[in-house]
Amino acid sequence: MVPDRGVKRPGMRGAAVGLAAIFLCAASTPAGNPTLHRAEHQEQAQSESGQGHGNGHITSPRQGHPSRPAAAEVADQGAQSHDERSRPHWTEVATAIATVVLAIIAGGQAFLFIWQLRLMRRGVDDATTAADAAKESADAAKVAAEQSVEGNRLARDEFAANHPPHIIVRRVSLDEGTWFFNQPVTKAWKIQYIVANTGRGKASIFEGNATVAEVEKGLPAIPPFDDEGDFSGTFDLIAGESTPQFVYLKREVVDAFQSAIMIDGGKLEYKKSIYFFGYVQYRDQIGIVRRTAFCRLFDLKSRRFVAVADPDYEYS
Repeated sequence: MVPDRGVKRPGMRGAAVGLAAIFLCAASTPAGNPTLHRAEHQEQAQSESGQGHGNGHITSPRQGHPSRPAAAEVADQGAQSHDERSRPHWTEVATAIATVVLAIIAGGQAFLFIWQLRLMRRGVDDATTAADAAKESADAAKVAAEQSVEGNRLARDEFAANHPPHIIVRRVSLDEGTWFFNQPVTKAWKIQYIVANTGRGKASIFEGNATVAEVEKGLPAIPPFDDEGDFSGTFDLIAGESTPQFVYLKREVVDAFQSAIMIDGGKLEYKKSIYFFGYVQYRDQIGIVRRTAFCRLFDLKSRRFVAVADPDYEYS
């Protein structure tokens, strides 16, 4: 009958459309998608139901069976959701780009760090080499300075040994004071003498003595130095330099001089002698201690002090 043919043709067309949709979804959707599997099963059930009834009627959704347009819609939604899930999100792309950029920056920083570390190590090595060279130079300079100082000292010692100082005492004279015998002395009596350096080097005088003594039977073997005649203090005399010195006489010594002069003036014999003796001790430029001794006898006729040829009292 004609109505039966018209009804069967639309049913076969719907089945063909449903199968094509299922195949398209299967081709574009992963096999493990549960939504597409459910749509495929529903479409198969619909196809089987349409063929089984044979009446060309599509079962209503109200009776619990999905229609042909609903299956296609489900397939389209599954494909769309799969495309959305498979398409990368913009945040993921940005994160990937940022990760790559950070990796490049980190690599550049690591390269710069290694390069700077090599430069620093090279600088440390150069500084160590320079410090070692400076130390060697300083040591060499120190050795040269020590050798120079030693050479200068040896040259100075040699010069001082070849140019020693020589101290002598000369121009010993009596400076007479008041001439009133056994009367108060208004003008002091003193002996003046000159200490001179006749050598070729500097002399540092640090000790000495000058004694005036009235002796009756000649000088003893050991000079009787008077402690009151000691003088201390250091002074230097360069070559050719001299300095005056004074010895103030005590009252008994002044009386002795007055008596000797008066007796000699009266042509009487003076049985005692008045001596002026002492020493000067000094160092030369290399520290050698030297000593000069002097001894003078007062001559009543000339009223001068004359040198005494006695090696225990007169030497230099």
